[in-house]
Amino acid sequence: MHPHMSNLLRITGRYPYLEDHPSTEQRQRIRGLNNRLIWFTNQHSGQVVGCGEKGYGNLSYVNPNEAEEVIDIAKHLTYQGYAVGDIAIITPYKAQKELSAERLSVEEGLIAPVDQSISPRRGPLIETVRLATVDSFQGE
Repeated sequence: MHPHMSNLLRITGRYPYLEDHPSTEQRQRIRGLNNRLIWFTNQHSGQVVGCGEKGYGNLSYVNPNEAEEVIDIAKHLTYQGYAVGDIAIITPYKAQKELSAERLSVEEGLIAPVDQSISPRRGPLIETVRLATVDSFQGE
């Protein structure tokens, strides 16, 4: 994790002794963005919804406006030369992941294969953007 992100965890006091590996400073800047972190104001509150199988414990949180903002950023990044799998959307909520998957399936961007001998093409963002919950991402 780049220090710009890990500093957020340190200053909260939750992880004051978190250390960055020196190689994190060498990571390239994100093409098409001025900063490694993107902040945006969201005037719309999310909602708690049922998710997956019915029953206790299957409630999750979803915010459609947040999903749209994140997908717009991912779409912009697909036009910056990133290959399939280079862009990831990671959310803490299963319902937010499900909504994002629906939107990524219909929103088009540039799909640049890892094999650079194959020309990029337009197609659904779901084919190029990796989507995961925090739990599933950490488990990999």
